[in-house]
Amino acid sequence: MIFTALASLTLITAVLAAVYDFRQMRLPNPFILVMLGGFALASLAPDTLITSLAPHIIAGGIIFVLTAIMFATRTLGAGDAKMASALALWVGLEGLPIFMLVMSVTGFFLALAALAFRKANKTTGFYPAIPAGLRPENGWLERLHRGENALPYGIAIAAGAAAAFVALGYTPFL
Repeated sequence: MIFTALASLTLITAVLAAVYDFRQMRLPNPFILVMLGGFALASLAPDTLITSLAPHIIAGGIIFVLTAIMFATRTLGAGDAKMASALALWVGLEGLPIFMLVMSVTGFFLALAALAFRKANKTTGFYPAIPAGLRPENGWLERLHRGENALPYGIAIAAGAAAAFVALGYTPFL
């Protein structure tokens, strides 16, 4: 029950971080710290599903190295790299393939949406009738409207984590 509560808290935090990323194009460290702290506590819980730390640390390391390279080449933000690495610790090597697959597919569809929005905006001046509260000044849609290259990849990371958590049996409510 403790493990499931911590896994659920982590997944809820990932979803909240994704919403924040959509609205602000940032992933603040407190979100990441909750995910990391949740993992540390969950690995010690009496009812833990984490039987060995090694596969989880290896998965976190793999994603950390990949995302650090992407950050260094300016293809991924620092918050995205930290969030993906923290959640990779949770999913371990067993959940890593589904985490990466769903994250990649979701990211692909986000990129397609961004391209479609930018094309429509550029050719027709189209700006969808979105309530002002959903498009804050530095939010994703506003940045696309200004012609910037932006993608709230926290959404894709959270989707990948949700799929992996379900596949691993971490969350009873999904």
